[in-house]
Amino acid sequence: MGELSERIRQHIDRISKAGPNPGHIEAERAQIDAILVEELSKQLSQLSTSIFDVQKILGTRIQELSGEMSQTRQEMSRASETATEQTTALVIWTRRLVLVTVLYTLITGCLLAVTWLKSP
Repeated sequence: MGELSERIRQHIDRISKAGPNPGHIEAERAQIDAILVEELSKQLSQLSTSIFDVQKILGTRIQELSGEMSQTRQEMSRASETATEQTTALVIWTRRLVLVTVLYTLITGCLLAVTWLKSP
């Protein structure tokens, strides 16, 4: 920025030394405008390059995030399937336990009835 300021300062000094010559003043102003346009163009080019770099980085990050989300979704689906299998197994074994408990109760009742009938 220092070089830019120096170049503009030189043109401003020429304007002040030239006196009231409108043609010279306009020529120096045109030179200043050209310098500013050139600098603005460089800065806009740098900005454009920076924006493009940021877009590439964001695109890469979004792809990575999308992949991780897909992997997480698959893992959650597998976990859900496993939980369903475990729940089904638990229900089956609970039914078996209920059946065995009913049979045990019936056997105990029969034994009590036999014992009661045989007692004098």
